[in-house]
Amino acid sequence: MMAINGNVLVVEDENSWSDVYARAVRRVGLDQVVVTDKYEGAASAIDAMRFAVAVVDIGLRVDDDTNIDGLRVMEKIRALGDGTSIIVVTGRSGRDVVPIIRDSIKRYDAFDTIAKSTFEPAALRSLIKGGLDEYKRGLGDDKKRLYAALRGGTDPLVWDDRMLRGIPVSGGARELYRLIEGLLDPFVPLVPGDHGGVSILDDVACGAFWSRGTGEPVVTCFGAGKRIDTVTEATAESGVLLDRHPVAEIVGRNSTNSLKGVVYRLADKQRSDFG
Repeated sequence: MMAINGNVLVVEDENSWSDVYARAVRRVGLDQVVVTDKYEGAASAIDAMRFAVAVVDIGLRVDDDTNIDGLRVMEKIRALGDGTSIIVVTGRSGRDVVPIIRDSIKRYDAFDTIAKSTFEPAALRSLIKGGLDEYKRGLGDDKKRLYAALRGGTDPLVWDDRMLRGIPVSGGARELYRLIEGLLDPFVPLVPGDHGGVSILDDVACGAFWSRGTGEPVVTCFGAGKRIDTVTEATAESGVLLDRHPVAEIVGRNSTNSLKGVVYRLADKQRSDFG
């Protein structure tokens, strides 16, 4: 089972309403809330991070009744393949509302809708909880996305062979996969840099990514347990992983019978440095 993040996006152009939505999210017990009032801010946030739930107002300009930038936000979410549970909010009334809501549900697979005119915080909290459950049920493809990022376009059998030849693994591919999934699942989806996914460097598997699971640049390395101990000790002294990646603190660890792996936060990369 892949790890579950509780990131929530609130897209609302009226501060009084976005504050209400954010409070509802926190009352559910989710602390990672990103609030923005326009499409551009939402698009940047979605590029940086995958969200479990998004509360999206259809119209994002108070002075423009024709604005439907909220639909653009939904389109952005789906274009990245994210299974975010989208809760559609509207304060509009009139004949134009029905087709817009219908489009939201059919075209962008919105989880549910809520109207400002009949809004109740308890109802939103219930929708957020339901949306989070729905999001969890849709994470079946995360393992495929994880390995696609790690392989960087290399044929799976070729990549597996390179890993098993490059690092001693007593338990074969099964142990390797167990190590990788326990190490990296909190960080998926992973966006590779220009050099692709994970490759062997000095008998250690290593690769740098943007983590949309945590919204930060990371670099992972894994290999034989004693070798990784040596690497992490050297990195603690120099601040540079394998003489290549300037790093900050360790943000993830995992180990199996013969393998160890670590994930560092990269110190010198931005979202624009990745695909």
